[in-house]
Amino acid sequence: MVQFAPVSAGGFTDTVVFATANGGNTSNTVTGMGAVAPVASFTANPIAGTEPVGVIFSDTSTGTQPITLVWNLGDSVLVTNAGGTGFSHTYAAGIYTVALTASNAFGTSTLVSNSMITVVTALQAWQQDYFGCTNCAQAQPNADPLGKGMSNTNQFLVGFNPTNSAAYLHVISIARTNATDINVIYLGPNGDSTWSPGIASRTNVLEFTEGTASGGYSNNFVTANVTNILSGGTGSGVVTNMVDIGGVTNGTSRYYRVRVLLP
Repeated sequence: MVQFAPVSAGGFTDTVVFATANGGNTSNTVTGMGAVAPVASFTANPIAGTEPVGVIFSDTSTGTQPITLVWNLGDSVLVTNAGGTGFSHTYAAGIYTVALTASNAFGTSTLVSNSMITVVTALQAWQQDYFGCTNCAQAQPNADPLGKGMSNTNQFLVGFNPTNSAAYLHVISIARTNATDINVIYLGPNGDSTWSPGIASRTNVLEFTEGTASGGYSNNFVTANVTNILSGGTGSGVVTNMVDIGGVTNGTSRYYRVRVLLP
């Protein structure tokens, strides 16, 4: 057996000369690979999304095995594994720099990918969809750009389009259905034809507060124990109703509102 000790990393070609019994020589060409220090490399997919985002990391480093990998995932998590292996990691909202250090007996290599992973909150994704920004004045959580009486945060929670002036939950009419009951007709939270596709359904609750002798009312609304679930989807708008059983006889006067339960 003939062995070579390459003096440098990478591929090599050499010639082996064999002496024969009759004094002649014969030669053969041999090729091989010298030991190679690692070069850190990896892929990540996806690199952006709405939280939580599961990112699959795959090692593509080169070099002579065995290679030890140390990953700094940018959110105070370190992962150590063997070269060639991959894994998944879940990120909350934020921007993350990922670093990979690959080591073997012949050297060490580190690859830093600055701001590689970008994850936004559901509200930020909603702001971007409707306003094209997250930090501009009209997209601020407490802003009400069209003066609908609802903040962007509340419009996000119920699934409204904040750029459509007609998209807001409101009572259309209140009328007696008989001697004892009150029928409240209202436009539901998916009454907007551009209803957010991520909103599956919302539960609406009928609430009331008793009127005062002077015709006013307090803000002490209580539930009328009537709910209505509207499913999300596109359409021309949903006008629906809820009936307050005994609303006529249970008080001298009532003021009604429809409240959307948070998801």
